[in-house]
Amino acid sequence: MEGLPQPSSSARTVVAVTGAICDALIPALGPLRELFNLYLARKMEEYRQVLIDEIEARGVTALEDLTEGQIEFIIPASYRFFEQVRLGDYEHNLRVLARYLAGRLAATEPIRESGDVGRFARQLEYLDLKTLKVMANALLLRDKLDADDTSDFVSGEGLKHHFPEQFQDTSLSSVRSSLAVLSSRGLLGPDGVPQLGKTEETYFVTPDGYALSKLLLQQRATQYDD
Repeated sequence: MEGLPQPSSSARTVVAVTGAICDALIPALGPLRELFNLYLARKMEEYRQVLIDEIEARGVTALEDLTEGQIEFIIPASYRFFEQVRLGDYEHNLRVLARYLAGRLAATEPIRESGDVGRFARQLEYLDLKTLKVMANALLLRDKLDADDTSDFVSGEGLKHHFPEQFQDTSLSSVRSSLAVLSSRGLLGPDGVPQLGKTEETYFVTPDGYALSKLLLQQRATQYDD
């Protein structure tokens, strides 16, 4: 990340840090550079504001308010966020990632790893709204059935049965496909053990899946029930 501001007194605001990262991610592309720059600069600025809003919503407005650990976290973590913007990930995923980053920054735990943001970005990358809806309802199903963290209880049939209003226009095979994708991302854990009377694969919500589901449910009213 050559050319990015280092954690020092010269980098005093979140706005300055995110602005420098946006500039660093716009490459030279010959004749297409101007067109690309206009498009990417607009997207970078749009999501820079999204990220700033999420951070400021948690009471952080300037680097003077941050600990050294938080400063060391925000630069590589926000760089990873803007890399997802550059790659053209979906708006709904970028907003979830911004909320995740802001939450990690403002968390009270003493250890903050920027790699957590990178791993979460890879797990979230290019997931469609249908699959995010499956993930959010997987957590609701766990709570509804009062299952523990290791129980294999999430299935396509279970989701369609318990949440018909959510999946009335979604086929069972499509829900099962989303469950398989979420499992491949480490957001759900497959049971994989043959059981008497078992008709399909069942899953449990992993810690990463729990974190994502909570973020989705926080924004569900405005983004995930369309």
